[in-house]
Amino acid sequence: MRQDDVGYSGAAVVSPNDSADLPRKPARALHVGASGTIVVDPADGKSSQVAIPVIAGETLRLQVKRVWSTGTTVSANSLVALYGPKVP
Repeated sequence: MRQDDVGYSGAAVVSPNDSADLPRKPARALHVGASGTIVVDPADGKSSQVAIPVIAGETLRLQVKRVWSTGTTVSANSLVALYGPKVP
């Protein structure tokens, strides 16, 4: 079974922040409750401040370590970080 098929083991509301990474990082995905744009730092460390247009109800399957407040137009209460099980 692929890790993507295992599901999520936890979730936390995200408060976009320009100076701090997510408290538990990386998130395996972000669930978006409102349409707009989110600006993230992917967990791979190869790029930063990637702006992604999203629609309400979408689950963005991208591991992220930070959600930036600058440039993010989706309200903070509409973003939920999804965390996966610890893989040995």
